[in-house]
Amino acid sequence: MTYTWALELEEDAREVGDYLRPYVDAGALVSFVELYASLETRLERNRTEHRLAEKRSKRDVDWSDENVRQLEQHVMNTGLTEYAHEMPGERLLGQHRCLRLDNTNVSADETARTILTWLS
Repeated sequence: MTYTWALELEEDAREVGDYLRPYVDAGALVSFVELYASLETRLERNRTEHRLAEKRSKRDVDWSDENVRQLEQHVMNTGLTEYAHEMPGERLLGQHRCLRLDNTNVSADETARTILTWLS
């Protein structure tokens, strides 16, 4: 699944943990892929034909661009501060295997290939 969450917020970590619980309880291997890109890149991608076609919420581009900008107030990427280990989201992620991937200058196909190679 794809999910944007604030790593510093306990309620976000709790929600993600709730999503994971059935899999963890069943003994499944849970893996996270953290994709990150510059704000400029994310705003450009926000207006691509495919994203507008597939994500109804993105079709109001003014609202969607503002939403992307507002999310900047949260910690959405791992390892950015010396206190990262104290954040609820970082603690949850630390319990699972994770791939952190800068896809600023990488195509969607290349990103997918990298992820699939890592997962296998």
